[in-house]
Amino acid sequence: MGRSLGKIWRRIRRLGFDATSDGGGGADSAFDSQLAPLREEAEQQRRSAERLRLLVHGLERENQELRRQFAFNDPGSFYSPLPDLRRIREREDRIFSVPLNPPLGIDLNLESQLERFEAISRHSSLQPFPRTQRAGLRYYFENPFYSY
Repeated sequence: MGRSLGKIWRRIRRLGFDATSDGGGGADSAFDSQLAPLREEAEQQRRSAERLRLLVHGLERENQELRRQFAFNDPGSFYSPLPDLRRIREREDRIFSVPLNPPLGIDLNLESQLERFEAISRHSSLQPFPRTQRAGLRYYFENPFYSY
């Protein structure tokens, strides 16, 4: 958000307006007419930041709920779908420093795989599974064990 406000102020300066002087005569109305769209842009940035804050808050709550649901096994255990973040942080240099080179002698054909993924993803709206449980279907996306 701060960077966007800085961008707005640079635009104001570029327009040649100086808020400390009246510029004489109609400078205030000219300044206000140029400033109105910038104020609207700043308000849109503020609303976007608020939406993001609410989204992050919701995701944090969802994360806590998932952790509560899967509490039957400790994170990182064989039967838990959740990683042990403490152990990952302890080993992050080893885990994330490994180069992602394809195995020698095996052509993964990544370009073709990405094209196929895009082709398949176009049909995702045709799948029959609902978001929540529905009579007649055993699977639904928002289930406690195999969601999405």
